[in-house]
Amino acid sequence: MRSSVRAAFCGILTALATVFMLLVPVIPVMLYCSPILSGICVAIAAEEFGGRCAFGVYLASSILSILLVADKEAVSVFVLLAGAYPVLKYALDHAKKRIIGKSAVKLTVKLIYINAACAAYFFSAVLLLGVPRESFGSSLLLCVFLILGNIIMLAYDKAINGMTAVYKIKFRGHILKGKR
Repeated sequence: MRSSVRAAFCGILTALATVFMLLVPVIPVMLYCSPILSGICVAIAAEEFGGRCAFGVYLASSILSILLVADKEAVSVFVLLAGAYPVLKYALDHAKKRIIGKSAVKLTVKLIYINAACAAYFFSAVLLLGVPRESFGSSLLLCVFLILGNIIMLAYDKAINGMTAVYKIKFRGHILKGKR
């Protein structure tokens, strides 16, 4: 595929991811849906063009979201969790078998990343965004939220597989008609 088609397609995915993030102040319920939808755009870039292009879409849409989106909580969810995860997932799924061959190893790496990103999200909310620590509740409630976050991110992992399959079946032929 020509590099101009790849650059244009990745630019459109970046713009779409940024538009999803810009919906957060307009539709408040989109606080957690927008980062996930934007992450699906990154996953589509990974599916079509590989990890380098997916990282470029992630980086560009993260920078644009930081600069343009008013709701910084949604931006931090995208930057730390929902946007970066498809790049990690692609890297793990396409790693050489002898390095990371077992699905248990892949799952462990994914869970370590999810927990580290959740901790980074908590500390960035408290230290950078000025959210009072008491608003997160007790330590027990934080552990419950962390367990729920792991479950939700594993469901997001399955959703990425499903959404990229829908993209391949329903949309790829129409979007890249004659470009393959």
